Amino acid sequence: MPAEATALDHRDRHHLVRFDDTTAVLSRTVVIATGARYRRLDVPRLEEFEGTGVYYAATEIEARLCRSAVVAVVGGGNSAGQATVFLAGHAAVVRFIGAKPHAGWLGTQLALDRRGFILTGADASGHAAGRAWADLGRNPLPLETSRPGVFAVGDVRSGSIKRVASAVGEGSMAVRLVHEYLAEVGGTVDP
Repeated sequence: MPAEATALDHRDRHHLVRFDDTTAVLSRTVVIATGARYRRLDVPRLEEFEGTGVYYAATEIEARLCRSAVVAVVGGGNSAGQATVFLAGHAAVVRFIGAKPHAGWLGTQLALDRRGFILTGADASGHAAGRAWADLGRNPLPLETSRPGVFAVGDVRSGSIKRVASAVGEGSMAVRLVHEYLAEVGGTVDP
């Protein structure tokens, strides 16, 4: 039965992931793929405004209704991105209220961007904890976080594409990077 991760700790060059069922796993590496939650508009009586200020499409009709107005696009993924780009050519201001990363359980263990997404690769290198990077004599690998051996993929990662196909690709890439990391620090991977 799956359990929800509640905390990430560091112990003697290992990573300890705690779960809500009180279990914990100690590992040489961790791949975080916890995703994001797409926001919904939480407004009382929302259905009363559908078609008179709240729309579920971004067509030429909605674009004309939004001309020179301040618009908020609620949602996430490709559809919301396309709506934002389209409406930007018509509205005075467009604001993207989208994904909220599922990274709160990390606390202050990893470097996050201003919106709470996990920094990886070059973006994480300036936020390294302690002497870890100096001891390794390198910067983080492309999907590696501010802690050596911890990788982030998919929607939870800062700068990700927020598409299933790219998340799958990042997951595959992370497996190779885990092997590279373990080879560097003298670990092994069980087949």
